[in-house]
Amino acid sequence: MLIVIVIMWLNDPESLWKIIENSLVGVIIFDKNLKIKYVNRAVESTTGYKKEEICGMNAFDLVAPEHLEKIANGYRKGIEGKPVFLEICYIARNKKRKWVWGYVLPMKLGNELMGVSNWIDITPYKEYQSKLKESEEFHRSLIEKSLAPVHIIQEGRIIYANESFEKLAGYRKEELYCMENLEEFIHSEDRKKVLRLYREIESGEKEAEDISFRIITGSGEVRWVTVRLVRINYQGKPAVASTALDTTETHNLANELKLKNEYLSLLNKMLRHDILNDLTVIKAAIELNDERLLKKALSKVDRISRMIYEARNLEIAGDVRREIDLAEVVREVVGNFEDVNIVLKLEEVKVFANDGIKTVVFNLVNNAIKHSGKENVEIVVETRAENGWGVLVVKDNGKGIPEELKDKIFEEGFTSGSGTGVGLFIVKKMVELYGGSIEVRDNEPSGAMFIVRLPKKFTERRA
Repeated sequence: MLIVIVIMWLNDPESLWKIIENSLVGVIIFDKNLKIKYVNRAVESTTGYKKEEICGMNAFDLVAPEHLEKIANGYRKGIEGKPVFLEICYIARNKKRKWVWGYVLPMKLGNELMGVSNWIDITPYKEYQSKLKESEEFHRSLIEKSLAPVHIIQEGRIIYANESFEKLAGYRKEELYCMENLEEFIHSEDRKKVLRLYREIESGEKEAEDISFRIITGSGEVRWVTVRLVRINYQGKPAVASTALDTTETHNLANELKLKNEYLSLLNKMLRHDILNDLTVIKAAIELNDERLLKKALSKVDRISRMIYEARNLEIAGDVRREIDLAEVVREVVGNFEDVNIVLKLEEVKVFANDGIKTVVFNLVNNAIKHSGKENVEIVVETRAENGWGVLVVKDNGKGIPEELKDKIFEEGFTSGSGTGVGLFIVKKMVELYGGSIEVRDNEPSGAMFIVRLPKKFTERRA
């Protein structure tokens, strides 16, 4: 700016100095020793010094100590004819620190080489910038160190996650940011509705919404989260900010309560319906003193005893779980079966269950012996670890189970003989109380194979 003014007013020095004196841009002229020779009114106004005070001072007297080297280097380059831009902090007359942007240019006044600097006061900008930085650091620290998991989704990808979200997800930030999409992170049964909701909020169809769903952590564990999704503008583009709560234990307790209620309902039915009906037969046999009815009554007494025993086992399954050595349980239970060809293929694996697991093993082995349809049946019992689960396999080489019955054998009341009709039903309920699953398949070349999966660590119990 100063050069343009010089060229325009080269033939009118008086007008030139008038413009410089009243310019909104600060102007300082100093000699080769950085002794200040001239300042305009703008410099007076910003520094708080009168002209007579500042003229004669050395530029170093104004500059903040940490910028002395910068001003010296800038002056040296400016005198050499190289345009130099500087951002300098100086100390005003009131001892406050102020900031300027300025250029240093060489100029000859008479025979003396001078340095000319014009500057703009940027103190308000620097103060705003400092406050903005403090605010950003405060809010970032507030979010980053928050106990609540927070993450931001943009265009289907995680672009920010705080420390609590890292811990919940079981992934490092770098791993979360590298995920191509959220599909691998969200449980398959919840994936469709969750991704749709993220898209609706990011597109502006919805502003905010709460949702509960399951995630798959880095270790493969299933956990429940309840999140609030809010549409925000992040780095100039729409995004979805999510604040989450880990509600796994709440859902686990709800599932346990549901299963306990099912257990109470089943127990009530057994007492009020099944056992009551059997007692009616027993009473009739006693009153009529009929030998045929007495034999039937005795079988009913045995049936009632077995039902009470099985109901008790179901109750045990609802007790507190702990780490159980599955192979050790199998060895203990199999010891109760004499004169039966049982082959053990056991890998040491620990699961979360309780003493009720012994009943599961006993019933499956006993069921294989009773219903194999073969005198010299061979039973194979296996234990192994598989993808975060402890697996129990009981298989026989008997006649097997017809395809049309495979879905029915776990139903309450189903029996193919003189059983109670609740044996495998109780086994299934016990396994589910442990958070596991059970299925039946054909064994090769013949027979049936029951496969039980139990969690290796405390996890969500399935409804």
